[in-house]
Amino acid sequence: MAFEKADEVGYRVFCRTLEDYRKALLAPSWKYTLSYETKWMTRDDIVQTSYEAGLRLNRLKEKYGLLEKVTADRTERRILLAREMIGKVDESFSCRSRKGPGSF
Repeated sequence: MAFEKADEVGYRVFCRTLEDYRKALLAPSWKYTLSYETKWMTRDDIVQTSYEAGLRLNRLKEKYGLLEKVTADRTERRILLAREMIGKVDESFSCRSRKGPGSF
């Protein structure tokens, strides 16, 4: 329903065809493979919320003994690094976009 009547339910769909999805999979980060955003959450919001949720869940798992400290620390470092890297990809992507088509 969300994709069939996207505008009516607050979705903005980026991929509609198999070719659209194929091209999205070539993007430099998972943010750009997201095939939608909503009127409530942009792609950026979805990405940042996903990383924040991952960090909080990781910390809760450690707090309640579901993860050992070493595993929780390693997971936290990976999430923080991924969040940092997505910012660098965004910077690179926006610089290339300003140069015009075919600059990537």
